[in-house]
Amino acid sequence: MPFTDDQIRQAVIKLFKKYDKNGNKYIDGPELELVYNDLAQELKVKKNYNDEEVKKTLSTLDLNQDGRITLD
Repeated sequence: MPFTDDQIRQAVIKLFKKYDKNGNKYIDGPELELVYNDLAQELKVKKNYNDEEVKKTLSTLDLNQDGRITLD
């Protein structure tokens, strides 16, 4: 069963808030590392992501290149 755009948007908002630990409305490198570690745990993969992998993902998702991922 496909998800609606609203269902996907709400799921993204919920997860964003989960990882925006300090509530400053963005996810930075250390918070993104938490996302990676939780994902590895969920997939039952023993992997610790290194700084280079986190930086690569951050630069891909950081549209204005300010070192942070915003919900927008």
